[in-house]
Amino acid sequence: MSSFYNFIKLSSFKDLLKIFLLASFLFHLLCAVFSSGPHRWDEYDGITTNTAYLLGYVDETELHPHETKHHIRPWLQPALYYSILKPLELIGVENPFYQATVLRLLSSLLGWLSLFYLSRLIPFFLRNLFQQKISLLVLCFLWPLPFFHARMTSENLATSFFIFGFYLIVKNLLAKKRDQTLSYIELFLSGLYFAAAFSFRNQIAVMIAFLALWLLVFRKISLKSFLSVTFSFILFEVIFIFLDSYIVGELHFSAFNNWTYNVVMGVASSFGIDPWYRYFSKGFLKLYPPVSFFVILGFIFFWIRNPKHVITWITLSFLVVHSYIGHKELRFIYPLLPFSALVIPSFLSSLPKTRFWNGLFSFTLILNFILLGVSLFLPANTRMGLYKHFYENSISKLYVYKYFPKKMVFYTKEKKLETHQIESLREVRDQDSFWIVTNKLGLREELIQKMSSCETIYDSYPYFFYKRLPREIRERSTFLSLHHCSTKQ
Repeated sequence: MSSFYNFIKLSSFKDLLKIFLLASFLFHLLCAVFSSGPHRWDEYDGITTNTAYLLGYVDETELHPHETKHHIRPWLQPALYYSILKPLELIGVENPFYQATVLRLLSSLLGWLSLFYLSRLIPFFLRNLFQQKISLLVLCFLWPLPFFHARMTSENLATSFFIFGFYLIVKNLLAKKRDQTLSYIELFLSGLYFAAAFSFRNQIAVMIAFLALWLLVFRKISLKSFLSVTFSFILFEVIFIFLDSYIVGELHFSAFNNWTYNVVMGVASSFGIDPWYRYFSKGFLKLYPPVSFFVILGFIFFWIRNPKHVITWITLSFLVVHSYIGHKELRFIYPLLPFSALVIPSFLSSLPKTRFWNGLFSFTLILNFILLGVSLFLPANTRMGLYKHFYENSISKLYVYKYFPKKMVFYTKEKKLETHQIESLREVRDQDSFWIVTNKLGLREELIQKMSSCETIYDSYPYFFYKRLPREIRERSTFLSLHHCSTKQ
């Protein structure tokens, strides 16, 4: 680690900027190519399935019933993906896995661009050269960022577009220039970016609103500039509302419907209610300590020391609002993560220069790079290998022993996958040749033992390793296996 520290210490900020951003770009490309599949089900059920619907792969019965009935899901993101995939189909790119890779590459590129623009703000936010270099290090190499940027989630795109607008608005103000130096094109584009971010993910409105308040209260932005951004935001939001309404065939405002359905009617709480501190405790574990230690305490330290700072206003308000809402998932507060690069350096500078803290920081860096390397190549969803076999073998009929998760119809496309759940292997004894999937290691072993004619085609994890895990882990965890069986010898 000493050589790495010396490299950072002796290199100029501009040199590090080029090297680190290039490395980050390569990491984003690798993650987009190799880390396939949705991380959370909402990514697939709300985005990819809706895209498949626009492309004509599925009908309305495959869409989320409550979201379809109450019109709470914005259609801008599926429409964006449709505009990319439809031309690809016309030139013969119809493989859903190739198409998904293109969409992940788009999401990753947008995410990387958001980091690029944040990196240009570092010298204005942080005057100390050491803090600038640490900020750049965190921004380019914090392990969850490439992984989340490769996901086709509303949180991901909303965060990227918010940062685009954020950069255009604050860059001149931070450079201590008058806000009048913002051109009409910059003001117009910032309104577009904020409207797109809001349409991708309505909850990003908290950040947009508190950025506007900060500009009015602390920076004395001119009324002319403020109205220009507001006009652009409203103009594009109206366009996006009509796009939503055109797709569903009914005039509606999905943001209002979402608020009414999930908050006023309390439907979101039916998925579980957590205490206000759940984001801290869950984030501490999911980001892996001590990486999470520096991220969480970095924010808290920054908020206390800089109550009037724009980063405090947009991040603290966002966390407070989401902590007030009963149902909590870490993906909801993902927009905070890129801004951790701007708050961690101040916290590090406040720590005593002792062997303990230096050692802890070195260990954190090593762990972070290990997690980064692992997250680049592991699929986000273990079912992706299974679905590749479904598609490549043109499987149209599948027996499911005991249980199989909800189908991902985007990856079967026009090849309708017909599933039949069975509770006993006796139910398939009279079949000449069939495909069957199991979801537990014990069921896999039972199938192989009772039906010697079955050949295992795919396991979601290496069998020789998994079977050596403790029994309670094996019984609790999902282990997907695909088998081809022939009862005729």
